[in-house]
Amino acid sequence: LFNGQLAAFADDSALSHGSVGMRLGKNATLDDFQASPVTQQPASLPFSDDFSTTSDGSQLSRFWTDRQGNITVINGHATGVGPGDANLSSLNGVSQANVVVAGNVALAAGQDVGLVTRYSGPLASNFYLGQLASAGAGFQATIWKNIGGKYTKLTTGLTIGSGAGTLEFEAVGPSLKVILNGQLLAFVDDSSLVNGSVGIRLSEGATLDDFHADSVVQSAAGLPFSDNFSSPSDASQLSHFWTDQRGNVTVVNGRATGTGTGNINVATLNGVNQVNVAVTGEVALAAGQAGGLVTRYGGPLESNFYLGQLVGTAGGWEASIWKNVGGKYTKLSTGLTAATGAGTLEFEAVGPSLTLIFNGQLLAFADDTALNVGSVGMRLSQNATLDNFQADAVVPLLASPPFSDDFATTSEGSQLSRFWTDQRGNITVVSGKATGIAPGNANLSTLNGLNKDNVTVKGVVALAAGQRVGLVTRYGGPLEANFYLGQLASSGVGFQATIWKNIGGVYTKLSTGLTVESGTGTLEFQTIGSTLTLLLDGNVLATATDTHLASGSVGMRLGQDTAVSSFQAP
Repeated sequence: LFNGQLAAFADDSALSHGSVGMRLGKNATLDDFQASPVTQQPASLPFSDDFSTTSDGSQLSRFWTDRQGNITVINGHATGVGPGDANLSSLNGVSQANVVVAGNVALAAGQDVGLVTRYSGPLASNFYLGQLASAGAGFQATIWKNIGGKYTKLTTGLTIGSGAGTLEFEAVGPSLKVILNGQLLAFVDDSSLVNGSVGIRLSEGATLDDFHADSVVQSAAGLPFSDNFSSPSDASQLSHFWTDQRGNVTVVNGRATGTGTGNINVATLNGVNQVNVAVTGEVALAAGQAGGLVTRYGGPLESNFYLGQLVGTAGGWEASIWKNVGGKYTKLSTGLTAATGAGTLEFEAVGPSLTLIFNGQLLAFADDTALNVGSVGMRLSQNATLDNFQADAVVPLLASPPFSDDFATTSEGSQLSRFWTDQRGNITVVSGKATGIAPGNANLSTLNGLNKDNVTVKGVVALAAGQRVGLVTRYGGPLEANFYLGQLASSGVGFQATIWKNIGGVYTKLSTGLTVESGTGTLEFQTIGSTLTLLLDGNVLATATDTHLASGSVGMRLGQDTAVSSFQAP
């Protein structure tokens, strides 16, 4: 500074501390030498600066530090003084993860202005930048990350006609958003930088006024949770109960709407960590659109969750269930195709059982144990919408002997009551009977909460040609593993009885019993000590002995379209 005017500026970090002094050419003089420490003031959030208070030479107040170039206060506005885009200043003492930064801008042709979050330095390095820059057709929004001094463009947003108004840059979790005058201009997700300070980056001659920064407090959702999207946050974004994990979900006409291209708009609830859960939402999908519900989300970004999805195809709206582990999608099941894409979509995760229900009809099911617990959310393709989102914990009911079920009480989608868990395939209640849905023999359901050694299981059966039905004892799991099975199966000359053990998912036949003419009656499977006995209407069909399994739950294993009624575990 010279006579109160800024004469020169630079930035350098080679030297950190030391003494002060003077250096004079021959015959040069200096008088009234003074030296005093400069005390930087730590800022705290919320923080506002209208730049009416300056330091010497019309510099920013002591709450700020120039990191590159120089920002000077001119006519009450923070103004970039250094050439090019290299004028960067940050607040002292701030270290914030979730933050919103705003300021009033008035860009002219050739200028750009940016807001900074998660700055850690040194100099012009390690921060996020939300920028509005002059472009040939107007002013274009972009979002950048700077790691180690190297800039990487994360996204190019909209180009608008005016560069004047309130510019806002928000960093919440992995979600970064640039907003101008309440309009979302650019969004992206990134997890490179976790926390830091905030600031401004101005090109030469660009100005900013009424700077404001505040922490964003994410609201923790509790179950049950519902959202009709009538209370959005800035720029019609989802409320602070939500975090965009990839892409962007915006509230349009009162509905959550995918904004990013493709199918990459994922938003999840904050603070939820649930094992057994049911998630629902009203969708209105057009041809080519996809709408999905998310369970057991663990993150980060678009990774580690289950997805129950409905996708518009040439033949209708196809249901499918997926798992995403480490960012890689694997399809677990392709279900039915619905005639309409409008209605109530429900996705349930209970134990290993995943079910997708649409307008009360089961469309897809799968079983998987890769993901144990997590949050819930939605995944929408561009312009796909969802309304009336709901999520609630599913509380499995614990069975206790004596137990009986005539299947008059069902859960959503005509599924078995909450006393049961599908361990493989799916058993649905059809015409008052538990009925195997999956092809083959892979429909296995067990009772919750039972752990019995000596037990008798009964069920009324009516087998047709090609069908088979089994009763299960001493089930230990997981999935289709570790249990005894007493089975009656159609054969070429009638219905043959067999007894099996399943150890670690491998079936071993313990006994081949009688073949009877009729597959109708009360099937009974007794497991007493090491003795296994299979009966039909009180007549012994097969016996075996085994000591591998000591205790466990009970259940049933049904072939496709095979039915059981009046299940009992006395």
